[in-house]
Amino acid sequence: MAIHRTTIDRLPDAERQEVAAILQEFAQQRQQFTSRFCSDEGDSLAFHLLLGLAALGGLIAGVVEQVPADIARDFRAGAVDGILWSLRRPTVLGFAAAAFVLPWTIAVFLRVHRRCGWAVTSFAVMRVYGRRIRLLRFADIASAERRKVGTRRPFSVLEMTATNGKRLTTYATPLMPAILARVPGSTDRS
Repeated sequence: MAIHRTTIDRLPDAERQEVAAILQEFAQQRQQFTSRFCSDEGDSLAFHLLLGLAALGGLIAGVVEQVPADIARDFRAGAVDGILWSLRRPTVLGFAAAAFVLPWTIAVFLRVHRRCGWAVTSFAVMRVYGRRIRLLRFADIASAERRKVGTRRPFSVLEMTATNGKRLTTYATPLMPAILARVPGSTDRS
């Protein structure tokens, strides 16, 4: 399998240290990209931000509607029917869902903040998402093609094809020259 899904911790020591150095260099800077890492955190975490805001709104609405007091009253009553009835009410169900979703969203954000994007190392190009990575070694890249996509506001994409035919596509424009320089026979139609 040419595109490996793994974690940073499972890389060999030298490779793990190089990736850690790249991420550390990026974390110390206040830019969206460095020469070896390009963050797409804004794009990747937009859904999580929206989900977190919805969960926060659900918690606030539940407190305003005094849902925690209703749940406590039903629970103290000890009646299974009372608890099941309270779960059928949309306000209670929404409050319960928001109470689980908000901490999960915060945990995801803390895990991937400043660790979400594309990295170019001496041995591979990789998609980083927290501790997880999708890794395509330069030796396994059969071809790489940079092209423009879109008509109104075109942007560049780099599509890398692995030796097994699978593809990895990046929109990290600042890293494209570094990747193309390492791939023999690559094309640039931008």
